[in-house]
Amino acid sequence: MLPSAVTLDSENKPDSEVQESKVHRYSREHPHFVRNYVFSIALALLLGVLLFYFVGGSESAEEEQLNRVSGAVTLSEAQLVNAVKSAGAVAYWLGPISGSKYTLVISKKGEAIVTYLPNGEGIDNQKEHRLIVKTNTKIDSVGPLTSSQTEVSNVNESTPSGAYYSYDPYLPDHVVISLPNKGGHVRIYYPTRRSPNYIALDAESLILIS
Repeated sequence: MLPSAVTLDSENKPDSEVQESKVHRYSREHPHFVRNYVFSIALALLLGVLLFYFVGGSESAEEEQLNRVSGAVTLSEAQLVNAVKSAGAVAYWLGPISGSKYTLVISKKGEAIVTYLPNGEGIDNQKEHRLIVKTNTKIDSVGPLTSSQTEVSNVNESTPSGAYYSYDPYLPDHVVISLPNKGGHVRIYYPTRRSPNYIALDAESLILIS
């Protein structure tokens, strides 16, 4: 005679297993209700933190980068350099000036504008004259000082390193420096009029942010 099949039922299970199988794991009657509840809360918090980090954090970083390339915030020297690099832009400037902060604007046309803020102040006063360096690397961009009113009186010079620049001697408040290797040009706008020697020095001292 063959032995009868062995069946497992609730009578052969421990009391804790029988009770656990008959109630929902989040029911207060469940023997591990507190443990399950605490574990679920901790898991939800962890997922929330991870979601904020990967979604909210990336949005915050994108907004911060946008502010840095739209002139909305003042930047230190290091922040300015990092912002230009992160944007993949081509921007020239005259190097850091002690006590200054800077703003950066990168237009959709690819122009990069660096503005110097003495003592880090004045970002809200857009009408105040500043030292501004504007870079435009488009080959077909409008050349330096080509208007009919100024082209006769323009001073056209070159630096020892071969950079060409021009300015109006009757209103020397800005200078245009050609970029023969990359095309386009850089314009330096001054808060006050500058001497020919000062302008020549700036044309020679132009620095590519890299």
